[in-house]
Amino acid sequence: MGSAIPGTFPGELAITKEMYLEWFRYIHEMNANVIRVYTTMMPHFYEALYTFNQSVSHPLILKQGVWLNEENIKKKY
Repeated sequence: MGSAIPGTFPGELAITKEMYLEWFRYIHEMNANVIRVYTTMMPHFYEALYTFNQSVSHPLILKQGVWLNEENIKKKY
């Protein structure tokens, strides 16, 4: 799952907490149990996931990715 919707940039914060809640419901209804994000998300993403998981018997699991600047890693080593 990304941090933007088509036609917007990630920094525009176009995805609302309500949109995330709706998407989590769809994901849950198709019997998926894991959400993977490739970078840290805005606080309302985590708030929506927490809120959603409190309302279901089988919560969605978050696989959290973290973006690293590879150039900084190369310089250090």
